[in-house]
Amino acid sequence: PLNTKALAVHAVHYGDVLEYDAHNLYGLTHTIATSKALQNLIKKRSFVISQSTFPGSGVYGGHSTGDNHAKWEDMAQSVVDILNFQMFGIPLVGADICGFDGDTDSALCGRWIQLGAFYPFARNHNRKNSVNQELYTWRSVADISRKVLNVRYSLLPYYYTLFYKAHVTPNSNNPSATVLRPLFFEFPRDKNTFNISTQFMVGRALLVSPVLQKGAKSVVAYFPHSKWYDFHTLDVVTREGEVTIKLETPFDHFQLHIRGGNILPLQYPALTTTASRLKDFFLIVALNENGAASGELFWDDGESVEFERYIFMDFLAVENTVKSKVYGPGYEDSTPVISLVTVVGVRGSPTMATLNGDPIDHFSYDHRTHKLQLSNLFISMSSSFEIHWMEG
Repeated sequence: PLNTKALAVHAVHYGDVLEYDAHNLYGLTHTIATSKALQNLIKKRSFVISQSTFPGSGVYGGHSTGDNHAKWEDMAQSVVDILNFQMFGIPLVGADICGFDGDTDSALCGRWIQLGAFYPFARNHNRKNSVNQELYTWRSVADISRKVLNVRYSLLPYYYTLFYKAHVTPNSNNPSATVLRPLFFEFPRDKNTFNISTQFMVGRALLVSPVLQKGAKSVVAYFPHSKWYDFHTLDVVTREGEVTIKLETPFDHFQLHIRGGNILPLQYPALTTTASRLKDFFLIVALNENGAASGELFWDDGESVEFERYIFMDFLAVENTVKSKVYGPGYEDSTPVISLVTVVGVRGSPTMATLNGDPIDHFSYDHRTHKLQLSNLFISMSSSFEIHWMEG
């Protein structure tokens, strides 16, 4: 309730403003003041998280959903909460992973980190008088965490691009203004998506289907109309979609799928975001049934307040070709290269491949998964490129 540990909601402020109407303005004004003070002090972007937010807070900081409980129903509720805040214009949001109040256990914490690793703001946090819940407390949870957090760190360039798009898209009714989004944002004509609150999209390309029930070893996931690939194996799950599938999901596994027609810019993970930024990029090109895909990448130094030096890359795959176009004033300081491109959905066996007209020596093709892998590429991020392959 709004009046818990706070003013009565019927209290009147100066100017006859009800506390009910102004409750979170206090949090908003503090977020603005803190953000501006930090930027003036460190001359870099600020990072502010508040539990008290108001329309407009997303310009200056992010949101923590507050003191949840170490319960399965609270983990499930976090999906709804975080999707709501995307629509409130606050894309940087997260819930306390493993639960804040009460004592968690390995089963709950393991499943929660598999979900929480995809929160825009991911934090394991609890009350000081609760049991320890660091992810290394249980060996099984530590193993799960390394696996899913490596995926999160690999996806950081994709997330960063989504945050940029959310920042420059003023209309919150536009899906591009969100980082996470409910399925009906991407598939508004599919009535089957309207009541789904147990799955969500990361941008337009990724579908997350977490385990949200105690003891469950499977997930019943709905796949809207599209071609869908398993993120881990790159196998095709369904070619047309509009189907519900029961997916076996043991404790050490999580469900993540790529929507056909998308190109994901990824980086090899490291132990910190600073170290990860220095790693090579690699692309996953997930072709749709028409053999096409597209994607984009925004890249800068990650800390400057003004967008003065950056690159924006458009990726396109069509007719046995993957190419890019680079926009922006440029950013070349310690920019990694693209060293690997993996294309899935390639129907014929390639006999040769070229990069900007020059032969590519290192490529392979898997007939079972229809996966073409092109390695040792060393493609500069500062200029456009074109990869082409011939099928036998």
